[in-house]
Amino acid sequence: MCPAFEVIEREYQNQISKFERDPVTGLVDPARAVKVFKRPAAGDEMQLPSDVRPPLVLKKTLDYLFHELLPQYPFEETHNLISDRTRGVRQDFTVQHERGDIAIECHERIVRYHILAFHQMKSVPNFRFQLELEQLHKSLTSLMEFYDDAHRTGIFPLNEPEFRAYHLLAHLRNGRISTSLERQSDAIIDAPIVQLAMELHAAGQRNNAVSGKHSPNCPAAQNTFARFFGLVARPSTPYLIACLLEHHFESVRTGAFKSMKAGVGQNQGLSIQKMTDILGFNNDDETTSYVKALNIPIVELRGRPHIGLSKNVDVIGKSS
Repeated sequence: MCPAFEVIEREYQNQISKFERDPVTGLVDPARAVKVFKRPAAGDEMQLPSDVRPPLVLKKTLDYLFHELLPQYPFEETHNLISDRTRGVRQDFTVQHERGDIAIECHERIVRYHILAFHQMKSVPNFRFQLELEQLHKSLTSLMEFYDDAHRTGIFPLNEPEFRAYHLLAHLRNGRISTSLERQSDAIIDAPIVQLAMELHAAGQRNNAVSGKHSPNCPAAQNTFARFFGLVARPSTPYLIACLLEHHFESVRTGAFKSMKAGVGQNQGLSIQKMTDILGFNNDDETTSYVKALNIPIVELRGRPHIGLSKNVDVIGKSS
């Protein structure tokens, strides 16, 4: 899983992870050491052919990372190492121009890991979310290209609908990305997970939070937000779909409050309980904390807490 010279070099540079050492002797364990990702730089020598791991070894490397290392420790402890080593796996596939069945399988597994990391790492200090998102996008982009190549040879990978759905939802703010599905077969478009992703993408687009030139400010409606969070909470919605969408909850909720602000009178409030249901909060306390962070007052109406939304209230974005 790691070239012999790299092991020696990293040992000399004191860059061997504790997870790559024998827990008893403290020495580097060849069965635990995994090749690192190395960013290409001008002047660097090309990798020796013997240092580029063939597809079966790359698959074995992921087997070790995901089936042996990951279950042994808390997710956050191994995250930096696994993220780096999976980048190294993708790099070796790229160097070999390998885009076949094993490359597809390995990239699918890496994509799932990055999506899971969004949820598992969200509360971990110093978690580099943007880097995780970047690696997810790169992995998905490669995977979409691999699928297209497979189609040209008459092969239709079994898990493709799942990852077409992830690709769509990974670009929730891009209104144009859905056109990428138009050229796909009916078997993919009609797959339940793709249909779900299309519904979620459409609902997520209809909010008042603007985030870029590919993110049009779509008209929002209360039932649209309720639909979005209702779909996420549905028992049949795959766990990884919810993990992938979780980091969008804040912007969708903020857009919901901005939209609803225009539809309430000065003395008319929206109950905290109703907002908890509509916007998918875990409980009323979480809703209350979120509303306060948006600088929205809470008032008592008919003996129950309501959101004091009015046209005079400025809804600010919640700080992360």
